[in-house]
Amino acid sequence: MNLDLHHHAFALSADKNEMIGKFGSMKQAKQIILGHWEQCALADDQKRVNVEGMRKKTFEYPTSTPGLIACKAAQKQGGQQGYWDYFDAVTHAHMSENRNIGDLETLADIAVEVGLDRQRFLQDYPSSDRVQEIKRDRKLARKFEIQSTPSLVVNERWILSGALGT
Repeated sequence: MNLDLHHHAFALSADKNEMIGKFGSMKQAKQIILGHWEQCALADDQKRVNVEGMRKKTFEYPTSTPGLIACKAAQKQGGQQGYWDYFDAVTHAHMSENRNIGDLETLADIAVEVGLDRQRFLQDYPSSDRVQEIKRDRKLARKFEIQSTPSLVVNERWILSGALGT
């Protein structure tokens, strides 16, 4: 089977205003999102989702955009594989290690952990090109009416949403 996979950025809550609009407040957002985490944890045989660890963190629950910009900066260095590797690492840092992925230094540390050049990452991160790439991905998500992650679009015709069993 010959597959060509492309990872795209989809912000569930792109910024603080979106989070407050959806959840009422940042505090309420964290509480509701951690409820979603609890459901993920129930389906995770490997116990990668650390709900209580994140519940104890005092930093404001991060919005999607900083991590997505970081993934795009990783892609600039490492192509699609760089994006996948960074996405996996930032997801692990967030959901398992409960690190603040809204913090640029944390994101740069993760870049180094996956073998990217820190200085180049920090140079690529603030580029307006990254923001435009995310906007294009968001437009694509709207085209396919994607409402949740993960979602898989096959041949631009079929959409599979949510975590699927093996």
